[in-house]
Amino acid sequence: MRSPNEGKGYYPHIGFCYFISYQGGHYKDPVVYRGTDAPKCFIEKLEKDAIEIEHIYKNPKPLLPLTESEKQLYDNAKNFYVCDQTFRENNIKVRDHNHVTQKFNGPCCNSCNLAMKTPKFLPVFFHNLSGYDAHIFIKELGYDKKQINLIPNTEEKYISFSKSVSNDFQLRFLDSFKFMPSSLENLIKTLKKDEFKYMKQYFDSEKIDLLLRKGVFPYDYFDSFEKCKDSCLPPISKFYNELNEEAISVEDYNHACRVFNQFNLSNLGEYCDLYVKTDVLLLTDLFENFRKICIQTYKLDPCWYFTTPALSWDAMLLKTKVAIELFTDYDMLLFIENGVRGGISQCCNRYAIANNKYMPNFNPDDEIKYLMYLDANNLYGYAMSKYLPLKDFVWSDNNLTTQDILNLSDESDVGYILEVDLDYPPDLHDKHSDFPLAPENKPPPNCKEPRLLTTLEPKTKYVLHYSNLKLYLKLGRHLVESRSDKLRQVKSSLIHADYEYTTSHGFENQNQNCSRRKTTQLDLHLRSLLRLRSLQNNSTRPPPAQPAPPAKQLNSTSACAACKTTQLDLRLRSLLRLRSLQNNSTRPPPAQPAPPAQPASACTACLRLRSLRSLLPQNRLFLPTRVPRVELFFPPPR
Repeated sequence: MRSPNEGKGYYPHIGFCYFISYQGGHYKDPVVYRGTDAPKCFIEKLEKDAIEIEHIYKNPKPLLPLTESEKQLYDNAKNFYVCDQTFRENNIKVRDHNHVTQKFNGPCCNSCNLAMKTPKFLPVFFHNLSGYDAHIFIKELGYDKKQINLIPNTEEKYISFSKSVSNDFQLRFLDSFKFMPSSLENLIKTLKKDEFKYMKQYFDSEKIDLLLRKGVFPYDYFDSFEKCKDSCLPPISKFYNELNEEAISVEDYNHACRVFNQFNLSNLGEYCDLYVKTDVLLLTDLFENFRKICIQTYKLDPCWYFTTPALSWDAMLLKTKVAIELFTDYDMLLFIENGVRGGISQCCNRYAIANNKYMPNFNPDDEIKYLMYLDANNLYGYAMSKYLPLKDFVWSDNNLTTQDILNLSDESDVGYILEVDLDYPPDLHDKHSDFPLAPENKPPPNCKEPRLLTTLEPKTKYVLHYSNLKLYLKLGRHLVESRSDKLRQVKSSLIHADYEYTTSHGFENQNQNCSRRKTTQLDLHLRSLLRLRSLQNNSTRPPPAQPAPPAKQLNSTSACAACKTTQLDLRLRSLLRLRSLQNNSTRPPPAQPAPPAQPASACTACLRLRSLRSLLPQNRLFLPTRVPRVELFFPPPR
């Protein structure tokens, strides 16, 4: 409702409707409410229903006796209906059923049957939840101290949020617009009349044609709850939407009047109830039809996802049956991040004059010229259909030449990502000035933030895929040097390939910090120690022999008798704490006297720690005399 005294301010909403869709048939009628405390009442009623549904989930029902057709399906099945694997002696066939409806789902392997879990949440879908609807009731979720989880998109828009109703169950609010990005009016047109199953349950067939479209409502006319008692619709001028600055058409107004009369509504409040009930049932039919298509096509239920990208990712993994290897090498991850720049998707000539022979101003004495604007759709989909990195990522010792790179096939079982130095010959500058090759991220003049730029400058330590490098070389760019990190690639299923990344000494000479932190000598020293520790943990062969350390000093692997840690562990801990002081201290520490001489029996690591402790501000950080063993944060290899 709009307040007449506050310009375009709005009172709380006065009505709502929600409907619980249930696969087993009818659960309960749509819940329709009209009152001044609608947001609060909505949460209270929804929580009560969620507790009842949790009780149903926690009390599973047994399988009903199979029909003859179901028995025949089970006996003749050779593959599991879930994972599509064939039956094996060590993975027996079982009857999977719905624990709520008691219906037979299909023959399933024992592993998949045990892996399937009962939901611990009730999905609540709004159309355009992120844009507007969430602001109506989200404040009401804080009525008690139960946990609230939030997935924000911005400070004002949320992908999803959830409210716990018990220790093991929660309400999860989701946006159907994330799956069906169009208006409700346009989505309704995509369904056939016989697909409006829920609308037919609650409305007569002779009247349902009036409701199979988006209705209209005089939002700005409602400036008080007393308007619900009006015995007829307001004039068409009162349907003007001040928020969108739009008026409804005469056709829409006449349709609203027909609905008011055909359903024998006595006042505007009943029209409000019918409006919200129709919207909710239409959305139910739309989303249930979308669920049906996804389950039949991909065997995936959208109710378990937040957005379409997550759903499509799992659908890709299911259809292609590939296992994508994750990076466990920190250097590999930084190397790939260094090559992520975004893409230039537009190339337009700023000025051109056409000489079209089909136009009246055609000049036959001049050369014929046409102006053409081309729009290439689905570039992302085209790229995803090519050979992509998959697994077996390893560093390579190969230094590829220009000819070696040109000889590589785009459909090779082994691919490369390269770190190269590229030169841009001056004779190509005019030819490539409209669309220079090899874009890079760097701050433009008089700007601090990096931008994706296309320049004619030479590139150093430029990370790119070998197929892009092949294109650049064919178009005239010169390869100065190639430093390669090889990552093994194997042809596999529909994703075709996994790629080798090549850089023989790419990270030893790289000082660029991919996390946008200031790089100092301490950073470089710390990184070298981290790499050394990683080699100690992951190497499958002993390191080369090292010269004997000086007397009373520890090497990087032997442990000090006093502190029980290795020299490398202590150096790492010291540098990490020193780095923390550099980042957090607002003033340099006061000068301290030189530490007293230590007994000869102390190891060099302990001497360094005691010396470092004496330099730290006494009110900022405390270092214990015994330092626990450092557990580094490298993920273990899979």
